[in-house]
Amino acid sequence: MWVDGRASTKNTIKDMTSIYDLRSEIVLRFKDPLDFLFLYIPRRALLEIADQEGAAGIDFGVPSGGDFSDPVVAHLGACLLPALDNPRQANGLFLGHVAMAVQTHFLAHYVGKSRPVRPHRSGLTARQLRIAKQAICENLDGGMHLSSIARDCGLSPSHFARAFAISVGQPPHQWLLEQRVDLAHQLLSESALPLAEIAIQCGFADQSHFTRIFSARAGLSPGRWRRVRKL
Repeated sequence: MWVDGRASTKNTIKDMTSIYDLRSEIVLRFKDPLDFLFLYIPRRALLEIADQEGAAGIDFGVPSGGDFSDPVVAHLGACLLPALDNPRQANGLFLGHVAMAVQTHFLAHYVGKSRPVRPHRSGLTARQLRIAKQAICENLDGGMHLSSIARDCGLSPSHFARAFAISVGQPPHQWLLEQRVDLAHQLLSESALPLAEIAIQCGFADQSHFTRIFSARAGLSPGRWRRVRKL
């Protein structure tokens, strides 16, 4: 590895984390096959989170190229792997929350920031909450990303996620799952649609995805729940 022309040798260790400042010139040469997860954190995202926390400013002087063990980064990164294996089941709101968690952790542990000057505790306005809920309900497949809904509400993603949780009592991706299951309850009770069709109408990737989420929340599989309701 060369960083700004300075050479060093790296030993690859499972779950190891490395930080690179992309303002530097970075050259990597891999001698053997290697799987790794690359997470790009824009400076703008860190500034938005720092601003929502009330920090007066932040210091971007992060050493580039260091290797260290960070269980939080390793586990958050692992949360993203199922989305890579099954993109059709990826929930945009959930991925947005994981990305924001990575950014918040990075800001708290690797970027210097000034002491907070003001807390941020307020929720969404009635208009913002109406916009957010409508956007989520119109995109039950989870295809609308957190940043898009936040923009419609005139907020940064971090501000929106925090305010939504304050107003609703749960983060947007959990509220989305709740709406999917509520619609599934209605369709199972009021229609004779096949389970596969209900899965699609409720925004699930397929019937197995529907069965897994519904069973976890309702305590019964969709088919059994329907049969019990008809007894």
